[in-house]
Amino acid sequence: MRRVMLLSLAIAFAPIGGAPRLAGAGAPPLEDVLRRAGQWVQRFADDSVFVVAEERYEQEYRVRERSSWLVEHRDLVSEIVLVATPEDEARRGYPWVQFRDVVEVDGNPLPDHRGRLERLFKEVSDSSYSRARALIEESARFNLGPLIREINVPSFALFVLHPRNQSRFRFASNGEDPIDGTRATVVTYRERERPTMIRSLRREDRPARGSAWIDGATGRVMKTVLEVDTDRHWVTGTEVTYGRDARLDLWVPLVMHERHQAGADESVDCTARYSNYRRFDTSARMVVPK
Repeated sequence: MRRVMLLSLAIAFAPIGGAPRLAGAGAPPLEDVLRRAGQWVQRFADDSVFVVAEERYEQEYRVRERSSWLVEHRDLVSEIVLVATPEDEARRGYPWVQFRDVVEVDGNPLPDHRGRLERLFKEVSDSSYSRARALIEESARFNLGPLIREINVPSFALFVLHPRNQSRFRFASNGEDPIDGTRATVVTYRERERPTMIRSLRREDRPARGSAWIDGATGRVMKTVLEVDTDRHWVTGTEVTYGRDARLDLWVPLVMHERHQAGADESVDCTARYSNYRRFDTSARMVVPK
């Protein structure tokens, strides 16, 4: 199968506009919403470090070949964990990394994969960072379609709202939209700074745009949309919804819808669902290999 370079970092999809929003009378000012959202994202990262979840990831690839369609389907079960990055990497705008390790493909378990992430970070060493990065590349080979996507993880869009990164983007308020009884402020964004946070494997800029649904009173992020145009006419992106995990009493990703579209003749559609959140204890500290 032909392979098309996508991005070296995670990306996402969904239209920025959408259904009409409530006028938002009495809604908090945008600068207050962004300040609270930035504080919430920082707490999210602190609370979620070394929290592991199970991901059930359904993928479908469709491509038109002459007068018929080729359709492939794949079911992946993975474990994902969020780990704080070293300070020098955090300064570049990525204060955490979310690692994925595929443990089952189409119902077939992969030997010795389940629990590898926990073992890796419990037995941390100077090589842990490189070994964890290798898991990302290893897991990416199971993705369907011609797009190389290594870090299509649910937490990526939150980088936009981190206080260190907000100055890179132009934000606007798009009214309010009720989610589960909460009047969420809909904030749209477009990246204006270069080089961009998302870049191609050839180091080409890929500006991000999208929306975030934010509880204006608390800064809690309820939904994110991130969209990027890639090369070869692909538009790609992710919509992530958040909810409370009762066992850990944390606000966590629940569902990620991912879509990659190349005109009317080729697409990749994915849905990932997250469950079984649990925390493991470790004294691990991420170390960048010299």
